[in-house]
Amino acid sequence: MGFGIELVTNDVNGTVCMWKRTNETFECVKQVNEEKDCYWNSVRAAPNRPYIVTAHRILAKLWNTETCKCVLIINNLDLLFCVALSDEYVATGYDEVVKLFDYIGNEVATFRAKSLLNCISFSPDGKKIAYCDCDGFVPIWNIAAKEKLFTLEHQRREPVCGISWSPDGRNIITSCHGDCFIWNDGTMIGVLQCNIKLVTNILYSPDGAFIATAGDGIIFIWDNETKVQLFSLRGHKEVIDGTSNITGLSFTSDSKLLASSCNDGTSRIWDVESRKCIQVINHNVSLVHVSGKGVAFIPIDQQAVEKRHEVMFAVSMIMEKMPDELYIPPEIWYPCLKHTYWRDWKSLSDDQT
Repeated sequence: MGFGIELVTNDVNGTVCMWKRTNETFECVKQVNEEKDCYWNSVRAAPNRPYIVTAHRILAKLWNTETCKCVLIINNLDLLFCVALSDEYVATGYDEVVKLFDYIGNEVATFRAKSLLNCISFSPDGKKIAYCDCDGFVPIWNIAAKEKLFTLEHQRREPVCGISWSPDGRNIITSCHGDCFIWNDGTMIGVLQCNIKLVTNILYSPDGAFIATAGDGIIFIWDNETKVQLFSLRGHKEVIDGTSNITGLSFTSDSKLLASSCNDGTSRIWDVESRKCIQVINHNVSLVHVSGKGVAFIPIDQQAVEKRHEVMFAVSMIMEKMPDELYIPPEIWYPCLKHTYWRDWKSLSDDQT
């Protein structure tokens, strides 16, 4: 039934670690030494499928988290700065080019930025893509139509480091310099003043209750409705030049835990309710300020899990029937037990019928 992977990290040297939860902590059950550097935002998880993508300098790797195996390598990407993952596409960002690939490696679209890329993000429904560059521009595209819908233009023509969509897909938040900006249909509707030198990462919580902003080694948690700063999470250490850049953020599906990766050589797991760090992951690498890491929780759809339990129960009940009453060949029902996601099971049952 798989390894039960719930967390993936990627360190500065490109080492990919896959973690499962054991009691109250996370334990590494799979480690792959890629020996290719990675940069910021180097791990991304698909919202509804058991896949993650990792970025490694000149290539991207797609992994199946149920088998802990790499299923696709996308090569020849020059200097890869960022990646993103939807349920259909892998997005890679290098230089001033964003390329989209399907899950078997076919290139399906190319988009161009005005300057070097920093971050890529898919909308929650996977139908739109946004990416930010070093000159303050964030274009939003309709993927199917390959049509640019609008461009978010920051008044300060400085690097935009982060993008995140609200869970309902209505708003986008971006970070530029030391502030974060909230947008709706191309119009700025709010500003979060973080009062730090550089906000390097931002993220909406899956339940829509919080916004996490991070920079200078500090994570700030904001109330999404009131836009009031609630508290801060501190623990990442300063490095060579007195700064500490948060290079990755990820919430669990229930928004109860937050993971952060940092160029201080660690990733940390935070309990949002208690506001405490519950685990420190030491990557045991030399600190290289210009390189970063990534971290991603694997989304778990509780409704899908419940549906899977219902299917397993129904199948077990059916198999208890007398053979002369009802017979379902094993080649039809047995694969159902291996499908974690309700969407996958539904497509399988439709194919069988």
